[in-house]
Amino acid sequence: MGSTLGRFKNSGKHEFCSIERKERKMRLKVVLEASDEGGYTVYVPSLPGCISEGETVEEALRNIQEAIELYLEPVEDDLILDETALVREIEL
Repeated sequence: MGSTLGRFKNSGKHEFCSIERKERKMRLKVVLEASDEGGYTVYVPSLPGCISEGETVEEALRNIQEAIELYLEPVEDDLILDETALVREIEL
């Protein structure tokens, strides 16, 4: 799955970056914070619990992209629906 990494915007301790998927475009803001132990912690404010880390900014961005893909991956077992419910997929 290809991706392009957007421009960095430095705001003190935080760096922001957008990640864009080529097949279907989805832009998400991620926040990179320098870790006290070295490296970076990165999370997605719009996806609660979606967090990763890396030794470099580039590694942290690669890792959060994988975490986002797993976070958004549909899990069929999570669907417990009434028999009359309709299920549809939408593309972003």
